[in-house]
Amino acid sequence: MERTTLSVAESAEYIGVSEDLLRKEIREKRLRHIRIGRRILLKKHSLDHWMDELEEESTKQKTPYSGGVGNGAVL
Repeated sequence: MERTTLSVAESAEYIGVSEDLLRKEIREKRLRHIRIGRRILLKKHSLDHWMDELEEESTKQKTPYSGGVGNGAVL
């Protein structure tokens, strides 16, 4: 039977980030996880979904900056 959950260390290796980053995201409640006693487990599906959300955020078109020099302001 294939495991569907990973430890923080395994999760970090699975998606290619540091354990510290994952722990920060967990602490700030931006990453779904399961806590059993002191142990933290993450579902592979949740990690994949989180990465998909980050990818979507990073590819959204941002509105151009409209302040500062070049907008008709006199310096």
